[in-house]
Amino acid sequence: MSEFGVTDQGFIIKPLSQIADETAAEFQSAFGAGVNLDPRGPLGQIKAILDERMSLLWQLAQAVYLSQYPNTASGIPLDNAVALTGIIRKPATRSTCSSGRARGVLNTPIPAATVISVYGASASRFQTDATAEISIPAVDEVQTIAFSSAPDAGAFTLIFAGQETVSLSATATAAQVEAALEALANLTDVLVTGSTSTSFIVTFQNEDGGKNQPLLTVGANTLTAASVPVILTITETTPGDAAKSPLIAMTAQNTGPVSAPMGSLTVIDTPVVGLESFTNEEDADVGEDIETDADLKIRRVAELHIYGTATVDAVRSKILDIADVDNCFVFQNNTDATDSHGRPAHSVDCIVQGGAAADIAEILFQNVAAGISFFGSISESVYDQLGFPHTIKFSRPTVLNIWLTLTLTTNSDYPGDGDTEIVNAIMAYGATLTIGEDVIVYGTKSILAAISAVPGVTDVAVKIGVAAIPADGSAVFTASDSAGDLLLTSNGHGLIVGNQVTFSNSGGALPTGLTAGVVYWVIWKDTNTFKVSTTRGGDSVAYTNAGTGTHTVYWGGRSDAIVVDERELAEFLFANITVIS
Repeated sequence: MSEFGVTDQGFIIKPLSQIADETAAEFQSAFGAGVNLDPRGPLGQIKAILDERMSLLWQLAQAVYLSQYPNTASGIPLDNAVALTGIIRKPATRSTCSSGRARGVLNTPIPAATVISVYGASASRFQTDATAEISIPAVDEVQTIAFSSAPDAGAFTLIFAGQETVSLSATATAAQVEAALEALANLTDVLVTGSTSTSFIVTFQNEDGGKNQPLLTVGANTLTAASVPVILTITETTPGDAAKSPLIAMTAQNTGPVSAPMGSLTVIDTPVVGLESFTNEEDADVGEDIETDADLKIRRVAELHIYGTATVDAVRSKILDIADVDNCFVFQNNTDATDSHGRPAHSVDCIVQGGAAADIAEILFQNVAAGISFFGSISESVYDQLGFPHTIKFSRPTVLNIWLTLTLTTNSDYPGDGDTEIVNAIMAYGATLTIGEDVIVYGTKSILAAISAVPGVTDVAVKIGVAAIPADGSAVFTASDSAGDLLLTSNGHGLIVGNQVTFSNSGGALPTGLTAGVVYWVIWKDTNTFKVSTTRGGDSVAYTNAGTGTHTVYWGGRSDAIVVDERELAEFLFANITVIS
């Protein structure tokens, strides 16, 4: 067999130097040993052209050979190679949103393909899937002013959006309250009924109706009943709202992960007469880019485990094939005893992100071997061919909310809506996280990488946590024994569960179990005491001794990555992201 081309070792390409030697020998054989093959001469140049073309043919032959095998093919040849085992590359999908809501003039039609974009991200454009209509009438705001008892002396005032009414007496009538409210510059038409003996009902109507109004608050209050202070309580009985549409389904114009967090679809790109505002009441379901060659190759290997097996890999592969399933972890306990995670003996434990519960249960029933039990927090009934029910269990990932504060140093290139762009970039990054994936601050796929596209940011200080991030601070504490746990006492410390803290000591030694400078997690607290663990949600540090000298605890946001458990899914919320620029 030839040493080049298809060999026992695969395809061996002939190097250009070998081609050049062979063509030189051919020229010498045809034209004599003294033929002039100097590359500056005519024959030498012709030979060089032939050598190059022969080398290109060898490269083409190698590419054709490699295109036949999934591990070395790419692009369309890879599609063709994996199709031999029934595997098809996942196409790019579009983000969808089923919670669009239009507001404006009643009976206004909203045409199909009306375009709405994300505020601060004009390229994130969605369009309505079908014609809709603002068909739900407006609702007037109703608020109740309740009196703890009927006053017989004193007076009170009401405040609306920063403006205060004239003083109203203990015997004020509904008409007087109505007149006092309508005298405010920011109110035009309210209807007040009731009396001070029980309550006043305030209805915002006409020009002030059909919208959500700020809650009235109590200003000055000297009301008494038999010399006992009367308490006024104001509640929103009926939230006001403009005329609106039913929920509208929308699809992103572009394929791929186009993010639209709740409340961000607000820019009306297609003007419609009578359409005054738009929003989305839930996050959009984020689409995906076309499956990459690398991901397709990994999935091919996983799916090849399916056929004729009931292995962990096979079960996971089947679940990942379910529509809308984003990720899945499968664990098993093949011992004869319950394991440390609470899984019963000979059981399977599936944590599934996305997908319909009934579909997941059906796949588990079909692919987990008989005699294996299921472990999880969600139960579904599946019926066998004889009509007997079987309880199938699995779990959803536990959502781990992430708090983030970014303090930016910016220059003149930073856009006016830069803070919004930063938040949208973080939300888009969060949408890509899957089960058990850590939240990384620095790196290729990280928080800082996510915001790098926003111009004008010259420096970023990051504080991240799994609870509200406290301002930097410190306090002196003492230590004691609490049923074997190390109990730390610092009056009014203000810490909450999930905060990260460090410790130091002067004039002695920290309690055994605490090390200066090491990060600990607050796992329990009350007003004046708290307990810590070396891991998030772990067991308390045990009490050995109270230490000596002066102990100090330090808190504030940290810039460490958040390590996510195999059963957790990290998630960012708008309300938990603070940008300081």
